Amino acid sequence: MKQLKMKWKRKKTERTQAVKDIVIRPLEERDIPEWLEIMSEAIYGRRAVYDDFERDIKCHDGYRAEGVLVAEIGGKTVASTTAMVLSSGEGYIHMVGCDVNYRGRGLGTLLLREAMSILYDKGCEFVTLTTDDFRVPAIKSYLRAGFLPVLNDVDMRERWSTLAGVLGAEELYAYDGDDNSAKLVVVGAK
Repeated sequence: MKQLKMKWKRKKTERTQAVKDIVIRPLEERDIPEWLEIMSEAIYGRRAVYDDFERDIKCHDGYRAEGVLVAEIGGKTVASTTAMVLSSGEGYIHMVGCDVNYRGRGLGTLLLREAMSILYDKGCEFVTLTTDDFRVPAIKSYLRAGFLPVLNDVDMRERWSTLAGVLGAEELYAYDGDDNSAKLVVVGAK
């Protein structure tokens, strides 16, 4: 099944404010083992290995080391996301994940805010991300950050309508198509 797509239109985003005991910073080589553990649970559903990091981060169009961000608490890397500028010039948020023991603390929101600020500073007019229907807490975070659904396939209106119901929203605004000139439409909850 095709992943859901969401899009954010350029607007000034406040940089992450200092939060007690949480450090948001670029990933360093020493963080990769913890990154692999986080993504094993959050993304892969299996034990991640260094080749996954190479393939899904370092070999990705738009990869820049400073765009791979981590949240650290007490010296432990507990969450990560990646901000990329693709060769098309569009921004892309990739691989948002959090250690299961640290979920629900707003770390995803902090990382998203920082990633979006980076992409804003780089002049990206639009930023996209992809996600899965079952990642409801992540989707809530993306909606709070200003991302809107993209109706880029025949089944997307129905899938987003179902999700609106799961999210407790009567309706969601969505882009009616994948191009950057797509109009906004309303998707009602099922």
